Amino acid sequence: FYLCDSASGLRAADRLADLTGPLASPTARLVGRMAEGFALVLGGRAGDGADLIRTAMAQAPDARATQDQWRFRWALMGPMFLREAGEARAAMADAVRTVRSVAAVGMLPFLLTLIARDSAGSDGWADAEAGYVEAIRLAQETGHDTDLALAHAGFAWLLAREGRAEESRHHGAEAERLGTLHSARLAIVWAAFGAADLEAANRRPEAAKESYQAVLDLLSQLGVTDPDLSPTPELVECFWQLGRPRYAVSIAEGYLAAARAKGQPWALARAHRALGVARGLGEG
Repeated sequence: FYLCDSASGLRAADRLADLTGPLASPTARLVGRMAEGFALVLGGRAGDGADLIRTAMAQAPDARATQDQWRFRWALMGPMFLREAGEARAAMADAVRTVRSVAAVGMLPFLLTLIARDSAGSDGWADAEAGYVEAIRLAQETGHDTDLALAHAGFAWLLAREGRAEESRHHGAEAERLGTLHSARLAIVWAAFGAADLEAANRRPEAAKESYQAVLDLLSQLGVTDPDLSPTPELVECFWQLGRPRYAVSIAEGYLAAARAKGQPWALARAHRALGVARGLGEG
């Protein structure tokens, strides 16, 4: 997941399917199915992957009731990976409180980054900023460089959408440096997406188009097809601003097909908005 190495992930998923049968322990089945689901979503089999993640989530014990700190990651990554809302968001906040109470500081940078990313995708930008700032501080103090790269990248993305250019570039550069050093390619993808958003925030649609296309090219090189990571909806808006309706509609329709294959609300909402923008341009 951190490497964005979908090919290796799919190979691992095939092996996990063989190793998590009836003879495996409940924990092995839970973790194996969750990991297999992540790999399938990233590798282009989103429908199958989402079903596996949901199955594992239904079988997972309440993270608050376990002393196994790593269970927090597994219990919360499922709903975050699928961008589930409602009870999942409440569970994330509860998990952070529990982690704090047992002094599991090493878990916090990752959890805080997950919650901040969720808040950044809604209207909770102040909460997202607070989460990223704390995640960065704790990751620096505990030496969790991979989590630090992701926190910097997520914060750069948020700052870009707020138009805070200098701060966004600073955190984006740190994310790229750490991501390159530790092969955390997911952080590099997030940072690149943030840099493209900054161009869009500065009302430079041609430059933004080139930057979003670079993100698409990077994802293609990595073999990552998860529509949640795709900047195609943002590209549609660039083409809307540049007055290219036919191409905008074409790529919006392609993205909607990918979103429907995944079947998750976040991707579908982005897809329908993008197609509405593109078709609105065509009618104009």
